Amino acid sequence: MNKLKSYLLTLESLLFLVLLALFVILTFLIQVFFFIFTFPYYFYDNYYIHKLGNRVLITLVHFASFYINIHWKCEPLTDLPSRDPKNRVILMINHMNLADAIVTTTLSKRFYSTYLYKDALHRIYPKPMLHLIGQVPIYFHYDKDKKTKSIKKDCVLGVMERCKTLMDNGFDLFVFPEGTRSRTGKLQEFKDGFFRFSVDNGYDIIPCAVHNTKDAVYKPLCATSRTLYIMAGSPVSPKGKTVEELKFEVRKKVYNLIKMSPTFDPSTEIVEELE
Repeated sequence: MNKLKSYLLTLESLLFLVLLALFVILTFLIQVFFFIFTFPYYFYDNYYIHKLGNRVLITLVHFASFYINIHWKCEPLTDLPSRDPKNRVILMINHMNLADAIVTTTLSKRFYSTYLYKDALHRIYPKPMLHLIGQVPIYFHYDKDKKTKSIKKDCVLGVMERCKTLMDNGFDLFVFPEGTRSRTGKLQEFKDGFFRFSVDNGYDIIPCAVHNTKDAVYKPLCATSRTLYIMAGSPVSPKGKTVEELKFEVRKKVYNLIKMSPTFDPSTEIVEELE
C-alpha cells in the first residue's frame, strides 16, 4: 500500500511539472501572438509583452495549484492589496517552503510581479522565458565538497539594476527577506539588501506573511493536504528611516501577521525580540 501511495504521489508530481511546463509554453505562444498583432504598442510600453506573460502565467499557476490540485486550499486572513498604477511597492514575505512562492500567487496575480529566483531553476525552465515574464535570477557559487552555496558578488549589482528597471516600467517586487528558508518555521533575521534598495529609491514596503506551508511540499513537488494561509499588512514608508529602523519595523509587522494564523505554534515560533 505504501509503495502504491508513493508511486501515485510521484506520478501526480510529474503530471504537475508537465502541466507547469505546458503553461510556460502556452504563455510564450500568447506573448508571440500578441507581439505580432500589437507591435505598434511596443513603442508606447516596451514591457507590455512581459506584463502580459507575467499575468497569464501566474494566474495559470494559481489556478493549477488551488483548483486542479486537490490537496491545497488557500485562505487569506486579511484583505489583500491590489496594484496601484501610480506607485510601485516591494512586498516582503517570510519563507519556509517551496510552497511559499505558490501561495503568494494569490497576491501576485493582482500585480505585475517580479520574483527573485535561484539560477538552478534554469535547469527546468529556460532563462529567456523567465526573463520574458519579468523575473530576476540570482546566481550562486556552489561548493560541492562543503555542500554550501553563496551569492556571486558580481551578480548583486546586476540584480538591483534589473529590479530598478522593472519597477520603473510598472512591475512590483516580491522578496523573501530572510534570504533562505526557515527550517523550524521561526521567523529569521532579515537581510539588508532590499531595505537599502527601498531607502535609496523611496519604495514603500508591504509586509506579508504565509503560514502552514512548512512541509506543504516534500520531495519534488509532492503535496500534503492542508489549508495554507496568506496575510498582508499596510504599507511601510522608508522616508526618514535608516535601513535598520525600516528592517525592524517590517520584520515586526511580518511577525504579527504570522501570529494571526490558526496554525501558529508558540512553542517553536515565538521570536523574543519581536514580542
